[in-house]
Amino acid sequence: MKRVSTRQAILTTATDLFNDQGTAAVSTNHIAEAMGISPGNLYYHFANKEEIIRHIHQQMVADMDTVWQAGDDSLPALEKFLAALAALQGMLVRYQFFQKELSVLLVNDPELAKACKKVRKARLKEIEAFFEYLIESGVMRRPQDKKTLPRLIRIGWLIGDYWLDFLSIEGEPLNDKNIGAGIDLIREIIRPYLIKG
Repeated sequence: MKRVSTRQAILTTATDLFNDQGTAAVSTNHIAEAMGISPGNLYYHFANKEEIIRHIHQQMVADMDTVWQAGDDSLPALEKFLAALAALQGMLVRYQFFQKELSVLLVNDPELAKACKKVRKARLKEIEAFFEYLIESGVMRRPQDKKTLPRLIRIGWLIGDYWLDFLSIEGEPLNDKNIGAGIDLIREIIRPYLIKG
């Protein structure tokens, strides 16, 4: 069994604490204490909490890369799309603090905001390419208005980014069922363009 590095253990512990308590309530000392290491040991790996959050973001982006890029080419196109949505749902659960606190995190850390903007721009292009794949595979019809497809993608992106906030405001628990309801909304916006076969 492969031993987890202290650096990765810090990121995992921090993610769990941020999910449970929110980033404002968790300090680097809390993370070190939860791991049973000294604050000095933590600072050897990360300068501050902001740097930890940036690395969690990088980890989340790497996980998301596996969703929109590589895939099982033996699957029919629609099943591939649904598998991507299911994987995204799992990521929303794993990194829920990031989604719930996105606006605040970006305002508080310009370096993180810059990284997120760069990733968002690249990701929107990847998602558009994936939708083109669905169209070329005969699973989805091309909207008549050229502006429609980019708009559908942006609406889906907004749902993905702010669905957890919506659930929190509504007082709904952040469980798989409720998070899955956000994915269902994304499916709903493309349903009129799906070709039934």
